[in-house]
Amino acid sequence: MTAEFPDRIRSLFDESKEACGKYVVNFIKNGERVQVTIDDYFPCSADDKKPIFSTPHGNELWVLILEKAWAKLHGTYKRCALGSASEAFRDVLGAPSHFVNVKDTPDLFN
Repeated sequence: MTAEFPDRIRSLFDESKEACGKYVVNFIKNGERVQVTIDDYFPCSADDKKPIFSTPHGNELWVLILEKAWAKLHGTYKRCALGSASEAFRDVLGAPSHFVNVKDTPDLFN
């Protein structure tokens, strides 16, 4: 899990360009470094005022920032919901990735 490596997560954010309410996130898209700038407004439920998409653990804001930046990189939050985790890993890690359905490969875990 990428979150188990805090330095990797920190490297995604360009702290030199951060300002109050503004964040810059580094991705690798099609082999090229891309910086995405977002604000700190996140879509929330009208009922309970909680974020609609990702839910942080405690005061973790980086999850919401990273998700919003990835959604902006791809044009919409809908791509986050419809895309696979391997697409996000590729953009975040800058390395090839692919999805393996463990139901199709039960011998991997025996």
